[in-house]
Amino acid sequence: MRTYIRHIHEQIAQLYSKSNLRCNITLYRGQQMKNNEFEELKKNQGGLLFFNNFLSCSDNLNVAKVFANGNANDPTKTRVIFVIEINRLVKNNVKFANIHRISAHKEEKEWLFSVGSIFRIGWLMKLNNDGIWYINLHLTHERDLELNSLTQYMRNFIKSQNLLIELGKLMWEMGKYEQTEKLYLEALKAEHEWQRRSGILNRLGMICWKKNDLEKAHDFYQQALEIDQQHMSENDPSFSSIYINLGLIYLNQGKLDLAEQHFQHAYQLDLASKYPKKEWLSTYYNNMASVLAAQEKYEEALSYHEHSLKTRLEHLPSVHPLIALSHNNIAIILMRLNRLSEAYEHSQKAVNIASQSLLTTHPDTKLYKENLDLISESIQQMNSL
Repeated sequence: MRTYIRHIHEQIAQLYSKSNLRCNITLYRGQQMKNNEFEELKKNQGGLLFFNNFLSCSDNLNVAKVFANGNANDPTKTRVIFVIEINRLVKNNVKFANIHRISAHKEEKEWLFSVGSIFRIGWLMKLNNDGIWYINLHLTHERDLELNSLTQYMRNFIKSQNLLIELGKLMWEMGKYEQTEKLYLEALKAEHEWQRRSGILNRLGMICWKKNDLEKAHDFYQQALEIDQQHMSENDPSFSSIYINLGLIYLNQGKLDLAEQHFQHAYQLDLASKYPKKEWLSTYYNNMASVLAAQEKYEEALSYHEHSLKTRLEHLPSVHPLIALSHNNIAIILMRLNRLSEAYEHSQKAVNIASQSLLTTHPDTKLYKENLDLISESIQQMNSL
C-alpha cells in the first residue's frame, strides 16, 4: 500500500513542482453527503476540512454537477459541489496537479490533490434552483497554526484500510485493473467487518468482469452474496447490485433463463426499497432488452431499450455515458430489424455523446464508432442495389 501511495504522491509532487500557475483558479468537486455529515459541515463553517484520501476535482463545473446528481432522489443524502479556490500567491504544503493529460478520463478535466489535503471552509449556499449546495473551500497559509496542528495529528490517521479502497478506486478510474485487483486483495486480507468484506468482494468481481474472467468474477460475486445472506434479510434491497452483476455473468455465458431470473429478482428488490430510484428502472429495462435480443426477440428488445432511454433522459445529464449506451443499443437492434436510417441516427447520437463524456481511446467510444461505420456501409450497399 505504502509503495502505491508514495508513487502517486511523488507523481503529483513532480507535476506540482513543474506547474506554474499564472492566475488564480477555481476547481469543482461534486458528490453526495449523508445529511447528518452535511449538517456537521455547516456547523464547522470557518473551520478546517480534512480529506484522508486522494481528492479528484475538475475545472469544469458541469462535470461536477454530473457527480453531484448521481442519485438525486435519495432523501437521506445532500447533493454538494465543493468550490475550491486556489490563490497562486498563497504558500501552502498541499500538493495538487492537473492530470488530464495522463488521466483515463480526459473529458473530466481532472485535477488531483494528494492524500491528506486540508482546506478552510468558506461560504455555503444554494446558488440557483438546481437543489445543489455549493461549499467554498480555500487553501490555507502554510503558517496557519491550526492547520499545522491538524496536519501533524492526521499524519498517523492516514494509515487506515479505507485508503486502500480509495486508492483502488483511483487505479480503477485510471484503467489499471491489475493494480486495482492487488490493492483490493490486500484490503480484503486485513478486513474483518462483514459489510466492507462484501463490498471489496463485489469490487473484485467487477474487476474480473472488466478483464473478461467470468468464472473468477462469478466466484467473487458469489462470496459477497453468501456473506450478505448471513447478515441481512433475503429481501434487503442491498442485494440488488450483486444479483444484477451475477445476471450479467449468466447473460454472457448464454444462460438466459438464469440471467432473466436474476434481473427480475434485482428489480423486485429495488421496488421494495424505501426510496426506489428511477435509475434502477432504466437498468432493468436495459438488462431485459439484452436478454430479449439474445433470444432474437428484436421488437420486444427495442421496446425495452426505448423505455430505458426515456427514463435515462428524464433523470440523467444529457451527455451521460449511459445515454450514449442506450442509443448504441437501440441502433444495434434497429440494424437487426433492417431499419438502417433510424439505426444511423441513434448510432450518431451515441458517438456524439461519447465524444463529450468519454475518452477517444475508451473502448465504448471505439465500439460506437465501429458500429456507426458498419451501419454507414450497410446503407451504402443498400443504395447501390
